Amino acid sequence: MNIVFMGTPDFAVPTLAKLLNSKHKILSVVTATDKASGRGQKINYSAIKKFAIKNKIPILQPKSLISEKFINNLKDLKADLFIVVAFKILPKKVFSIPQYGSINAHASILPKYRGPAPIHWAIYNGETETGITTFQIDKKVDTGTILLQNKIPILKSDNVGTMYEKLQLLAADSIIKTIDNIDNLKPILQDETLVSKAPKIKTEMGKINFHTNGIQIINQIRAFTPSPGAYFYLNDTRLKIIEASFTPQPNTTPNKVRKIDKKQFCIECNDGIILPKILQPAGKRKMVVNDFMNGFDVAQFERIDN
Repeated sequence: MNIVFMGTPDFAVPTLAKLLNSKHKILSVVTATDKASGRGQKINYSAIKKFAIKNKIPILQPKSLISEKFINNLKDLKADLFIVVAFKILPKKVFSIPQYGSINAHASILPKYRGPAPIHWAIYNGETETGITTFQIDKKVDTGTILLQNKIPILKSDNVGTMYEKLQLLAADSIIKTIDNIDNLKPILQDETLVSKAPKIKTEMGKINFHTNGIQIINQIRAFTPSPGAYFYLNDTRLKIIEASFTPQPNTTPNKVRKIDKKQFCIECNDGIILPKILQPAGKRKMVVNDFMNGFDVAQFERIDN
């Protein structure tokens, strides 16, 4: 099958790589325009563009998805199918071009967690499984008919980083299986009564509220690690918690900081104590709690700054 692939971040690379090594033909990739960043305004390529250059795949980088030139370029390619992984919202005049339409791989079991941050929200809400859904792109975001779903467990040791790595590989397998069986798959309408949302994650959403329950705090830490980070303040020091454990205890005082010994401290929450294992002070490297306490006198603080 002749395919145009659309994607931008590293999450999409395993799918493109697997397609490149399959019986299907990649006619072109479509990815985001180059961006300048840093003091020197260095031009940065997307992960997909870097992969395409390395593998000599033609590249399209439209400034507008509805420009006449871009749409004509797509039509001239005469693709059978567009594959979309972690890309922009496509207008109908784009996604309807190929004979087989456009197929997206979304990192949730749709219709749960529609939106740009499905991995974060699944972990934040304490889900025990997630997966990849391939679906036919329609006018509304993440609402198209389901073609295939592959589920995997979310382990208690998982965070966004580990699930991201697992799901990008599962997305590659799911897309190949979908394309190889496209003529035999029976599209299934999404059940609108089961819809949940996964809105964009903002940095300020990572601030920990120790007046909540411990399991919820641990889920928040996992859901915001490695990025954008779950954090709190001790005096003027902003601390990300990279990893922690929770121990239920009665009669706690939320926000109270307590030194346990020379190697460990805890923060009391609504129903127990949070024991940080790995921390990252603002502007510094990650460190285990023992190293952190060697240079930071936790005992001088009784409560967390709100």
